[in-house]
Amino acid sequence: MLANRLCDQLSNSETTDKLSGPMAFKSTIAEFIKQDVNSKDTRKKVIEFWNTNKAQFICTYGNLKYLTPQPVLRRIIDMNIQEEVFFEFLLEDEFNDEYQVNVDINIVHINPKGEAETLLDYIQSIRDDKSLAALYDFDELADLQESLQEEYGGKYVKYAKKYPEYALEGY
Repeated sequence: MLANRLCDQLSNSETTDKLSGPMAFKSTIAEFIKQDVNSKDTRKKVIEFWNTNKAQFICTYGNLKYLTPQPVLRRIIDMNIQEEVFFEFLLEDEFNDEYQVNVDINIVHINPKGEAETLLDYIQSIRDDKSLAALYDFDELADLQESLQEEYGGKYVKYAKKYPEYALEGY
C-alpha cells in the first residue's frame, strides 16, 4: 500500500514540479511511520525505514506509461527524476557527518527477462539499448551510475558471484 502511494506521489510530481519528488518521497514515508516531516532526524528515520523494508517498495498496479510491477528506484529512473530524488534526498554527501544514512541501492530484483539485477545493472541495460536515447539522458545516467558505484557502493550482479567484495545481500 505504501509503495503504491509513493508511486502515485512520484507520478504527481512528474506532471507538476520535479523538485517536489524528493519532498513527496520524504513526506509520504514520514507520514506512514508517524514522523514529523520537519523534524531534524526525519530523513534518517525515513531512510532507515526504507532500508528495513526495501524489498517491498514496488509499484504493483497498472500504469500504461511505466513497467509494472516495478521497483520504486527503477521507476524514479524511468520518470527521469533521478537527479532530483537521488541527490536531493535518497543520497546525501557521504562526507557530511549529519547524513551518514543512505538508501540501499544494492537491492536485487528480477527483471521481466527473469534475470537478477541491481539498480546499476538496470541503468546499464538502458544505456546499452541505443533505441532508448530519445527517452533518457544517457550522459546523466552515466554520471549517476558512476556516482552510485564510486561514492555510494553500488554493485552489479554480474560481479557478485565472481568477487567476494561484490557480494549482494540475499543473492
